[in-house]
Amino acid sequence: MSAMDLHMHMGGGAPSTSPPASSNVNAPFTPATIPCCECGTLIHPNPANTCINCLKSKVDITEGITKQVTLFWCRGCGRYQRPPYVAVELESREMLALCLQKIKGLNKEVKLVDASFIWTEPHSRRIKVKLTIQKEIYHGAILQQQFIVEFFVQNQQCPECQKSYTEHTWTAVVQIRQQVSHKKTMLYLEQMLLKHNVCAKAQSIKEQPGGMDIYWGSKSAALHLIEFLKSVVPVKTSSSKKLISQDDNSNVFNYKYAYHAEIAPVCKDDLVCLEPKLASMLGGVSQLMLCTRVTSALHLLDPCTLKMVEVSAGTFFHHKFRSQLTAKQMVEYVILDIEKIDTARKESDTGSVDMRSFNKQRFVANNKMCLAIATVARSSDIGKNDLTFEAQTHLGHMLKPGDTAMGYDMSKANLNDDISLSRRSNSFPPLILVRKSYPKRHRSSRRVFELKSLPKEEGDGAPLKKTDLARTEAEMEEFLNEIEEDPEMQGKVNLYRRKDRVVQSSRAGVGAAASSGDAQMDEAEDDDEDDDEEFPQIDMDALMDDMGAITIGEFDPDSGKEMPDSDIDDMPTQPPSAAASSSSASKGRKGRK
Repeated sequence: MSAMDLHMHMGGGAPSTSPPASSNVNAPFTPATIPCCECGTLIHPNPANTCINCLKSKVDITEGITKQVTLFWCRGCGRYQRPPYVAVELESREMLALCLQKIKGLNKEVKLVDASFIWTEPHSRRIKVKLTIQKEIYHGAILQQQFIVEFFVQNQQCPECQKSYTEHTWTAVVQIRQQVSHKKTMLYLEQMLLKHNVCAKAQSIKEQPGGMDIYWGSKSAALHLIEFLKSVVPVKTSSSKKLISQDDNSNVFNYKYAYHAEIAPVCKDDLVCLEPKLASMLGGVSQLMLCTRVTSALHLLDPCTLKMVEVSAGTFFHHKFRSQLTAKQMVEYVILDIEKIDTARKESDTGSVDMRSFNKQRFVANNKMCLAIATVARSSDIGKNDLTFEAQTHLGHMLKPGDTAMGYDMSKANLNDDISLSRRSNSFPPLILVRKSYPKRHRSSRRVFELKSLPKEEGDGAPLKKTDLARTEAEMEEFLNEIEEDPEMQGKVNLYRRKDRVVQSSRAGVGAAASSGDAQMDEAEDDDEDDDEEFPQIDMDALMDDMGAITIGEFDPDSGKEMPDSDIDDMPTQPPSAAASSSSASKGRKGRK
């Protein structure tokens, strides 16, 4: 075969007169291969002239990067040290950023390509992160490698928690006081603080006569509490500070701040006395008003006209009126007869208008009430004399003959001189009914809910006397009865299901099964007599479960219950990467328990 034929065969076309070199321009390019300088494997040329396996065995781009890191976690507040201590969720972006910041060696020479969590055993106190990095090893040669960094979680208290367990390390204190003879408002305020979780970061709470002191580690936290108090109760605040230390070189001063919050000494169901000037400012209302609700302002009601006004905190502390009669001075009355007042006939007879339209924004609240004339007698006079009273009341929508109501006996009330001089002979009713009352027999045993309380300490450290303990228990029982009777207050506090209620019911059922049929009928008749049809009932579905009493463990399909885990540690669980968000959230709560 001639040279021309060979060229034609290799070219696959007609003979050409061009030089042989130019005939290979359109031929397919085949890259050359060279043997690896280490193992002799044929590879494509690269700046290192070395195969990938030899490069990996010879060069480690993860050298200098820490593979095991200690991560500190505070058991008290559930935060991780960055620093400072921050609250992050497991398998979150914030948690991944925190872990990456703890790894040393991730400098500018190393490029981070990917990072993800790896599942670890529950309560193993380990968190694993898989990293993918790239690094240039020779001139133009870039190597990519994956490796795992393991984090060991250790317990360490944060500075805030250390201060909470150490005396005299607080920065600010809020002193809450109310100059009254009972703790009704303070008990209500305590439940509001628990519902909104305001005192979660407080260092300590000390109970004082007339209130409590709440200590904080920062000034901003104390100011946050002051703003919360202004939104729930009428309060007047004042502040002071004391210089503890100073550094003239750096111009740093260390102060301790004290905030005093004085709550208005007027509580719900109190009968207050307004000054004539203030009564005129509020629209010509009566001087004697009934306090129906306490929020950031005082809600006052004239029970004879259904006229409602609001007194703000600034107005109250400017005029400083006080309660003439309190709940401890109430007298129980029995309703003998009640007749609702026809407002149309009353307007035509007196030439006045229905006072329910006095405040348009209060029309709905006033519309629930109804004026009525009630014929009542003292419960203590039943069977002794035939003394009865007639009074106009705002409880016509709920009272009926045979009911009992609590009220103030104005004939025996000792009012101040301003009221005595300014009132006319027939201006005030002989009595003022405040609220409907219910029988108190077996109320505590039948109650299905309970309340939580703040972890308070005694101010002087001395234990309470028996008389003080009995008075505290009586005030708490009265507060629980008030919550049970007021549906509006039930929505403002957190009600928890009683732990011993199920036990009592089960024991009662066993006892009833063991007793005879006659005993069951007698017990049922007694219960029917004690139970009132209109007795306030608590919705069981609205009650909350005490989260501290719930045990989290493995589910047993045979028994249908949760098996408690006796080996549960204080470390939060690391959920799998493919787990749902609800699973990771539940395990996070489990670790912060």
